Parts: sequence; structure tokens; C-alpha cells
Amino acid sequence: MTPTARGKTVEEACRLIEGDEVLLIFYSLGTPTNSSMQRYMNAKNVRQLFVASGAVKWNDPKKFPRTMGWAPSYQAEGFIYAQYLLRNHPEGKIATLCQNDDFGKDYLKGLTDGLAGKIPVVARVPMKRRTRVPISQVASLQASGPTSSSTSPPRLCLDSRLCGRRRPSALRVRRQHHRSKKGTAAFER
Repeated sequence: MTPTARGKTVEEACRLIEGDEVLLIFYSLGTPTNSSMQRYMNAKNVRQLFVASGAVKWNDPKKFPRTMGWAPSYQAEGFIYAQYLLRNHPEGKIATLCQNDDFGKDYLKGLTDGLAGKIPVVARVPMKRRTRVPISQVASLQASGPTSSSTSPPRLCLDSRLCGRRRPSALRVRRQHHRSKKGTAAFER
């Protein structure tokens, strides 16, 4: 999200709170947009209910008592995926491709915590949110010799899938849905 968009979000929140005197803002979408208005809304005693984001930052009632998240956390998703890998691929090796923001960091922390060092993560590639996945990065993940790989969010899954299909030795991609608009892709040899 650009600084201009963040400023526009705060501007619109101010208009709603001060101009329209709203009681609360309900189910607002996205981590960056909600992060940009969280301090302001809590300072004005306006509730930010059911934030539509799985970042763990929405579960901090001592610091932000007026903010409450809705979605299961991205850390929980990563942890659940780690449990799946431990049960079904205990001898595997993992390579990850995650966004370099709250979403990717929370997901990776959950995955790492869930694995508890029992399955090695042989490669990690962080991605900016709006970056298209280059073939070379997917190839470097494949070259690290993983038996499984995880990517988030769905757009990265699709880009990785397209990159993988261009190579004859590509890994097969399976898409798993944990929630309606979020996804995890798993590459398997």
C-alpha cells in the first residue's frame, strides 16, 4: 500500500468518525489499511470490529482495546500446515516463498513454530506484496532440493505454478484452501 493510499484511508476514517459520528467501523478489509487507522480509531474511542485480516496484531487488547480481529491468524494457518507436513512428510525438506509483510511474516512464524525444527527449511525467499514471481526465484527454491514448499498468498501460488510449468523438471503444484480468499500451495516432487 502506498503512503498516499494510507493517507486516504486515515482521511476517510476521520470523515466517518468526526463528520458522520459513526459508533464503529465493522469488517474493514486488509492489514495495511487497518494498520493505518488503528491508533487514530483507538484514540477516538471508536471500535474497529471484526478486522478482515489474519495478522496477529489485532489481538492486542491492552495496547488497542477498541480493535478486534475476525479471521483466524496467519500464524495459526502456518502452524496447521506444519502439522500436516509433520504427519504426512516427516522426512521432507521445505522451501518457502512468502510476502515480506505482516501476512508473510506471521505465516512463516506459524510454520516455523509448528515444525519445531523437526523438518528442515532449506530455502526462504521473501517477496514484496506486488512483485511478480520471477522464474529464477522459483528455480532457486526448486534447486534447494525441497520435498515440499509453501507459498502465500494465492497470487504467488498462481505465479509459482505458471513458472513451474515452464520447466520439464518442475514440481507438481497442489492448491489447498484454508479460508475463502486465502490459499497455500504445496509443491511436491
